[in-house]
Amino acid sequence: MNLPEGLKQAVAIGAHEVLLEWLPSVIADPQAVLDGNDLGSTYQPFLDEGAMPEADAQALLVDLAAWDPGDDGSAAVFPRLDASMLHAAIDIARALITLATGAGQVPPAVAPFAHELAPLVDVVKQAVAGGSFDDDVQSLIW
Repeated sequence: MNLPEGLKQAVAIGAHEVLLEWLPSVIADPQAVLDGNDLGSTYQPFLDEGAMPEADAQALLVDLAAWDPGDDGSAAVFPRLDASMLHAAIDIARALITLATGAGQVPPAVAPFAHELAPLVDVVKQAVAGGSFDDDVQSLIW
């Protein structure tokens, strides 16, 4: 994929959300998954000050600017990055479901790079049609 590193990270999280956490529900009723508020509910924050240098976190935050909640004067870089990553991953999961099933709409922040998701969309389509998933998502992203 020809995406900035921060987006690739969010794509990986969103793809795993669809393929590993929600696939049975997507197969049963993709629109219900899109209409619900459960996407991202299993997300575990993983970014803290020890995860990487702050300059690297700032660079990833730039990649995820469309999902950045902003700096209210109290938000440190890592919590903002974690929140941005979660919101981006949820939007990407929604886009993957939409593009693979025809349900819903691609979130506006994802639309400009939806074409980059094509290999993952194909994987989601195959998983939905076959009822399971056993591919390596990481190799499609990096």
